[in-house]
Amino acid sequence: MLPIDVIQQNIESLWSDGFCDDWEIHGAIAPKEFCCLHNIDIGRVITRGFYVPNLNTGKEIYTLTGHTGYVNSVAISPDGQTIVSGSYDKTTKVWNLNTGKEIRTLTGHSRAVLSVAISPDGKTIVSGSKDKTIKVWNLNTGKEINTIMGHLEDVNDVVISQDGQMLASASDDKTIKVWKLDTGMEIRTITGHLADVNAIAFSPNGEYIASGSDDKTVKVWQLTTGEAIHTFNGHSAEVYAIALGADGKTLVSGGKDKTIKIWQLP
Repeated sequence: MLPIDVIQQNIESLWSDGFCDDWEIHGAIAPKEFCCLHNIDIGRVITRGFYVPNLNTGKEIYTLTGHTGYVNSVAISPDGQTIVSGSYDKTTKVWNLNTGKEIRTLTGHSRAVLSVAISPDGKTIVSGSKDKTIKVWNLNTGKEINTIMGHLEDVNDVVISQDGQMLASASDDKTIKVWKLDTGMEIRTITGHLADVNAIAFSPNGEYIASGSDDKTVKVWQLTTGEAIHTFNGHSAEVYAIALGADGKTLVSGGKDKTIKIWQLP
């Protein structure tokens, strides 16, 4: 992974150049998702390719190139053999992690792919896009399984529950939606954020979901009711990244205020 200070320096250089001053710039020079690292992903770097590092040594193993737009999100398959990437070039690509070679390109979105996820069984890819849709793909064949519609604005993040049964999505329409992964049927729409929802994460037991928003808050929601059970106020600017620990009690958030906050859930 690129060192955080290197990523931070790149972001700060963009801000100092003035490219990110106007949030209305959504494509030409520096889209919001690119400048502000919508997710903490190794693929969300200042380039049209991305790095595969050796986590033991920190040395670069490969640089994967092929996208013609910013790489917004990456995911690694559970078996560690495959990488999936989503890009501003409207495509999702599948790569062999051992060789660094591209396996296939998935096309179908009409606008930028902002987030990708791989199911726990390694068989399914999910992508969320600025075209307001979510697409479900067969990882092994690259065939589109389903297109899920329901959001009114950009789909910023997609995540899959650890049991592989549920898919959740976060959107600029201020909502989180929960779907059945196998059918695409909507289970619930969660409302309560006052601005764009940028990042989400399932708890390990699948009973709740955490979210970060442009409204500067981090929220935790009960999935069975859709009610907010915790709201954390502490960030002084938009929240762009969320992660939950394996214990289900440790919540980490990152934001535009250049801080990472660690929260303890009851």
